[in-house]
Order: sequence, then structure tokens, then C-alpha cells
Amino acid sequence: MDAYQFFKDFAGPASTTIAAIAAGFITWKFQSAQVETAKRQSETARMAAETARNKLKFDLFAERHRLYQVVVDYMNQLAALQRHQDLDTEKFFRDTAPIKWVFPIEVYDWIDRELMPYVQKVLVVLMNGPHINDTGQIDVAKTMEASSIRAQILQQYARRDEVFSQYLQLHF
Repeated sequence: MDAYQFFKDFAGPASTTIAAIAAGFITWKFQSAQVETAKRQSETARMAAETARNKLKFDLFAERHRLYQVVVDYMNQLAALQRHQDLDTEKFFRDTAPIKWVFPIEVYDWIDRELMPYVQKVLVVLMNGPHINDTGQIDVAKTMEASSIRAQILQQYARRDEVFSQYLQLHF
């Protein structure tokens, strides 16, 4: 058997085997690169999801803080109130309407059941006019009643902070 006959008989099968090995190697290289790309994409997607979750937490915190500040401002205005016309309760209710959706019901209940009765008492006292009786003297009873209500409102400051504090923390 001469060299020509040998290569003629075995070159076809050998070249097929070499081509199959080369194709397998190239496929393995591309597959390895694809696996690495998929890992990087997975990590990027995980980080994007974490960023979105943190943004959602921050947005919720920002809205809660805004609503808390509305309540603080309203209570400060209420404690310093001299005339009932100066208190915009409708605006307070408009501004705090989202409380039902961004805080648990406990916060809304505190406003409705604990704070609003004091608001009504203050408005009733202030609507009854100045604390001066018919003889031009200061009506001590009305003045004491107004002072008592204001003192009760000031006590609600601590209760307000107790109710809101657990929801005004930003955890990442």
C-alpha cells in the first residue's frame, strides 16, 4: 500500500472526524461565552430589581413623611389657634386623604378617633367667641376650658409620634 492509497482511503473519514472535533470545540466555546453572558444578565436583572424595590421603599417613606408633616403642621396650627376662621380643616382632610393607602389603618383611626374630637372641641370653643362675659370681664370658665383643650392637644403630640414613628423608618 502506497501513501496515495492510504490517504485516499483514510482522508475522508479523518477529515470528517477533525471537522466534528473542531465544530464541537467551537460550540463549547460559544456555549461557555453564552453561560457567562447569562450570568452577567442575571446579576444585572437582580440588581435592577433590588434598585426598584429600594426606590419603592423610598417613595413610600417620602409620602409617609409628607403626610406626617401635614399632621404636624395642622396640630401646631390647632394649638396656636386664636380664631376658628384660621383653621382650614377641609384642606387638612384633602391633604391627608392618602393616609388610608400609605399607612396601616391604625394611623387613620388615631386621626379619626383621637385627634378629630379635639379639633371639634377647639372649634366649638372658638366659635363661641371671645372669652369675655356680658360685664366685660374675662370669662374664666371659658378661658380654662380653652386652655384645657389646648393642653389635651399638646398631649396628643406624644401620641402622634408614637403612632407614626414605626412607619417613618427607612429600611434598606
